[in-house]
Amino acid sequence: MNLNEADTRAKLIDPKIESSGWEDRNILREFQITAGKVNIFGDQVIRDDKKIADYLLMHNEAFPIAIIEAKDESHTPLDGIQQAKDYAQKLEVLFIYSTNGHCIEEFDFTTNTQTTIEKFPTPDELYSRLVSFNKTLAKKLEKNPLEYPLHHSLVGKNPRYYQLKAIQKIIESIVNGNKRVLVAMATGSGKTKVAFQAAWKLYNSGYFKRILFVADRTMLRDQAHTFEFEPFKDARYKIEEGKADQVRDVYFTTYQTLYSQKNGKKLFENYPPDFFDLIIIDECHRSGWNLWHDILKYFSSAIHLGMTATPKRTDNVDTYKYFGEPVFEYDIQQGIKDGFLANYLIQRVITNLHKEGGVDVEEQRLQGAEIFYPEEFDDEIKTFYSSGEFERKVAIPNLTKRIAEHLAGLLKKFGTFEKTIVFCVNNDHAREMTKLLQNHFSAEGKNDYAVTIVSEETNARDLTDAFKDSEKKTPVIATTVDLLSTGVDIPSVKNVVLIKPISSVVLFNQIIGRGSRIDEATGKYFFRIIDYVNATRLFSQLTPPDTEEPEEEELGPLDYFLEGKVVISKTDTPIIGAKVTVVTKNYEHVQTTTNEMGMFSFEGLPAVKVTLQISATGFTRRELRITPTLEPQPEIYELKPERKAPAKITLGGVDVYIHSTSDLTFDVGGNHLKAAEYKEYSRKEVEKLGITLGDLENIWIDEQRRKEFIGKLKNISVSPDALAKLLDREDADFFDILAHIAFDAPIISRDERARAIELRKQEFLSSLGKEAQPILLALLDQYRVGGIEDISRKEVFNLPKFQEMGIEKIIENLGGPENATATIKKLQEYLYQGTLNG
Repeated sequence: MNLNEADTRAKLIDPKIESSGWEDRNILREFQITAGKVNIFGDQVIRDDKKIADYLLMHNEAFPIAIIEAKDESHTPLDGIQQAKDYAQKLEVLFIYSTNGHCIEEFDFTTNTQTTIEKFPTPDELYSRLVSFNKTLAKKLEKNPLEYPLHHSLVGKNPRYYQLKAIQKIIESIVNGNKRVLVAMATGSGKTKVAFQAAWKLYNSGYFKRILFVADRTMLRDQAHTFEFEPFKDARYKIEEGKADQVRDVYFTTYQTLYSQKNGKKLFENYPPDFFDLIIIDECHRSGWNLWHDILKYFSSAIHLGMTATPKRTDNVDTYKYFGEPVFEYDIQQGIKDGFLANYLIQRVITNLHKEGGVDVEEQRLQGAEIFYPEEFDDEIKTFYSSGEFERKVAIPNLTKRIAEHLAGLLKKFGTFEKTIVFCVNNDHAREMTKLLQNHFSAEGKNDYAVTIVSEETNARDLTDAFKDSEKKTPVIATTVDLLSTGVDIPSVKNVVLIKPISSVVLFNQIIGRGSRIDEATGKYFFRIIDYVNATRLFSQLTPPDTEEPEEEELGPLDYFLEGKVVISKTDTPIIGAKVTVVTKNYEHVQTTTNEMGMFSFEGLPAVKVTLQISATGFTRRELRITPTLEPQPEIYELKPERKAPAKITLGGVDVYIHSTSDLTFDVGGNHLKAAEYKEYSRKEVEKLGITLGDLENIWIDEQRRKEFIGKLKNISVSPDALAKLLDREDADFFDILAHIAFDAPIISRDERARAIELRKQEFLSSLGKEAQPILLALLDQYRVGGIEDISRKEVFNLPKFQEMGIEKIIENLGGPENATATIKKLQEYLYQGTLNG
């Protein structure tokens, strides 16, 4: 008798691998390649099958070198080659093997040849072949980080396949002499884990001595220091304001801290320029370009590793210009496809004011609205305010109330205690939403059901910690402006609500990333984006258009000047220490600060237009397009004092209502469809299979064919179960649901089908004898509950009602094993073949 796959592995394949010198520490068994995409059908989640490599062979515990696919004895080794190839291409592994324990097939990607071999290559043999192909590995390095083992956590979690690739790409790039390295990985895919593993190998191999991790928020700094980089133990040190100790090796800080003062200098200037070997810039796509640009310019001898969650777009192109193209990319769509990131549904909601694009003040006055201009209002009085100006320039209390009311209704429908983030326009807007939502859910008896988490709140850190803790029931709703927009891990978030207009693709990508983590602890596998401002239009822009990179602009001779004086608007008082930056079209930055007279000057500039950026604490930032001059010609640049809370017009009594909603509740191949669209999609997909209603009946009464057919439906994203819920006919058999969708047949309930046999197939039931009839009737009752799948499996007889009858007695009463099988099959046939027509 042939061994099954598990026995083949244990008894035949494992000994062969071990006999070739592979030790247990270099073998990862059942290595998960993908987790299986989460498909969403309404409120139902169906995961695709996981992709698992039977064996992943690791070189020196440092990186994957080969994949082995195991087949049972009844299969030829040729059967596993294509599967192993698919896995290898994901991991970029160059050697694959397929075996049934007797024969071994090898495919070598370095030569693109397939060979039948008798035994597996030894670790040294395989590595030697790899080195001869890989130029980076061929380098003779005294301290080789590529060779140093990965860190494996105590909980036994290995890096995912794409994380292994990212770690390898980072180190290869550094070893090859690149000074600037960029990795683009979606939120929730483990950027910091990758940064840690790369740092671990570089540091412990002795390749680098000192490492600096820079973030733009204390929360992100502490998250990396305390959790991801914890294995560095006492080598870690947090740089805080006023402290520039040089006693450890792995440092953590924020840009803001590095810019604080110590000994009359910026804090980072208290370190020698060559102090750090590697600087990791976390979330470099959004961290102040001018800030980290200055820091990196000072530590120019170090390797600069940028970690970003955002693909290249117009509003983050300077990041890509500095670092170059990513050495590794893993976007949110790939993460969803692999099943490592949560899929999403979109609920678009449009109010009448958003539909009209804004509000006409005079028209509202005529309709009875009350208009209030505060005393401190000094802005231009307008007759029309666009929806992008809501809560910034014009407050409409009824709009906020109506959105809060509608959102509360949705959350009660979806789940009263589903964690929800609401992104608001400003702090006042966030606090008002908190008040309204807390009152809507006051009956839940929780005084912190809704909270505001903004940087100005003194307990923002404590509230964030409580909100992201999956084990804590409250807070349930967090209103924010941007504090929770990036970097903070909150896996249990189920709803991301947008009532803040968004035009930046980078910001939009960060915000939707708040829901992208899967949280098995709370059963969260997908999240909803509830959009009141049409921000989800930006999904189409997440993938950059396939266009050629524009060539760098020819700047010409660099002998032009730019000079000026920065003063306070209306008073002409000089502003001392204002930061002034010049950016050319090629994204080169030059920066200075104004002197005691408010003056600044640049020389060596091109003759083409440049961007001039001027900022100072307490003033509104300015950005201008300026053409440098051949001779110095000082200009005056005014900065307006920054208003912390600009006065707004308030429109009271405005009629606000929900104009329309678009509930996209089905995911089909990455496209989100409405209910009607999904029904039509399913009809067309079944139609493409080229079957008739009679074919469907024949398929349904054959267990194997039915199973294969349902598998086909699953592969084309047609879910009979989801369709049954959609039609509100969960009492019907999947057969009837499909027959109705594809052939417009009437839907018949399982109970009707069962009763048809009881009433119209008396001859069949009588022919079985009195002892057998109760068994068939019990099977029909089970069919009413669970459908054809329940009664076509032998496991049905494990149910208590059949156990009470006695399995042996059941088989005896049905005329023995063969007759029992034939009788149950006949019952299934009668369920579908004309049972209602006699």
